[in-house]
Amino acid sequence: MENSGKRREWVKTVAIIFLAILLVLTFFSNTISNMSLPEVSTVEVTDGSITAKVRATGKVSAIGNNEVKAEGTRTIAAVKVKAGQEVNEGDILFVMGEAGTEELEVATDARDSAYYANERAKVSYPTNTAANQSMWRAECELEDAENLMNAAEAQLLSAASDPEVLEAKALSEALYSYYLDMLEIEQGDDGFGGAKKIYEDERANVEELQQKIDVANIELGGLGIDTPEREKKEAEIRALEIQMVDANFALTEAERQYSSAQSNTSAAYNEYMNAESKYQTTLSSVNSSLKSAYDIAVSRYNSARSAYNSASDSYMVSTENFNQSWAQANINVQEAQNTLDKKQAKVDNLQGVGEDVNVYAKVSGIVNAVNFSSGDKVIKDDIMCVIEVPDMGYKMEVSVTKDQANRLKVGDVGTATNYYWGKSTEGTVTAIRTDPKDPQSKRIIEFDIDGDVENGQELTLSVGQKSASYDYLVPKSAVKSDNNGYFVLVITSKNNALGNRYFAKRVPVEILAEDDSNRAISGDLGYGDFVITNSSTKVNSGDQVKLADS
Repeated sequence: MENSGKRREWVKTVAIIFLAILLVLTFFSNTISNMSLPEVSTVEVTDGSITAKVRATGKVSAIGNNEVKAEGTRTIAAVKVKAGQEVNEGDILFVMGEAGTEELEVATDARDSAYYANERAKVSYPTNTAANQSMWRAECELEDAENLMNAAEAQLLSAASDPEVLEAKALSEALYSYYLDMLEIEQGDDGFGGAKKIYEDERANVEELQQKIDVANIELGGLGIDTPEREKKEAEIRALEIQMVDANFALTEAERQYSSAQSNTSAAYNEYMNAESKYQTTLSSVNSSLKSAYDIAVSRYNSARSAYNSASDSYMVSTENFNQSWAQANINVQEAQNTLDKKQAKVDNLQGVGEDVNVYAKVSGIVNAVNFSSGDKVIKDDIMCVIEVPDMGYKMEVSVTKDQANRLKVGDVGTATNYYWGKSTEGTVTAIRTDPKDPQSKRIIEFDIDGDVENGQELTLSVGQKSASYDYLVPKSAVKSDNNGYFVLVITSKNNALGNRYFAKRVPVEILAEDDSNRAISGDLGYGDFVITNSSTKVNSGDQVKLADS
């Protein structure tokens, strides 16, 4: 019994210990679990205003820097200015000495060589004498042949005024006039026309009598023999036949007169044609000898024209070649002359011909840098000093990130944040270009500075858009991005018997604006939401997290 009681007591003790351990583990399970969770910092989503600004820091430089360059090789005899000194236009900056003897001798030798090269180039011009003479002879021969042809043509045209031709022409014209007169008379009542009318009238009368006789004979055939009517009809026929005889006689006479009138006109026409033929024969005879001379002149002219065309073609080819050669020779002369001028100018410069030994300021301003001292030797285009011209203004160039540059545009105005004296200093964006040192991610912003600044002064400008109000503002560190875009991790909680558990939830957002520290966003958010800004380890959407102590 005693052993049995001890056994029950031991079991009871074990059970109590087990329940105690279970109770402890139950109450502290949340704490134990939190020890392995990522710790996150959060901030509450708020509304407010934001100004998207970019801070740019750089050194100011004068826009109107005037570089004073050496105009030739010289030794500086004296320096009349020092850095920081204010000068006016026309002030003496340097006093120059002479060039070295050795350099002058080299320049003189080069000048002499250029002179002889120029003289040789001048005598190398081509000539076109042969082609010019050939063309001139062809022109003279063509002109002579043309004059001869024109003279022969004039004689040919004057053949009609030959006395023999004029006499034959006058006879032809007179007979032609006579023929016209005869024709006019014959066509009248007393001539050919009247004879023709009488002939036609008589012929019509004969035809009319013949018809009457034919009708009377037909009627006679229908009458009885030995009847009074038959005798009367026969008497009528005999009377008509007598009239027919007279009519035929009259017709014959009229025909004779008609033929005679026609003969007179034909004779006059034949006389005219004979006279015209004689005129043409006479004219042709005179023209024959003149035409032969004219044809010879035309043949000579055509030969001269052909020779002229051939000479002209040769002249054009020769002239084109000559022009090209002359142009090239002229280029050679010009190049030689230019070389000579440059060599002579260098000699003059070394000798100080026509040159003031003083170097003067061309603008008013402040001497920014003096690069040479007395006794130094300078060569052409060496920058001896730089004069800053404040009246022309100042500029500043700053390299910024591509993202910052995308928030700016030409015309934006920035205010100096590290300038606390004088009038307010501002910078206007005048250009945005790729930074050659880092073209992928950097851009150069150029500002036009307005304010009381100096060359070389460091300046910080704050540039951006005007302030605007937004519903949701979060720190820039709260906004993350991946291949799906921008997002924030919002804290959500679940309650249980042992307390609250916190989880991260991904919420896609769109960035509306930003400044150096905050971003204005839009998305499925609400007032009082907390977003994760930092975490001890990487946090994904759905992960349980623990909150950092505030």
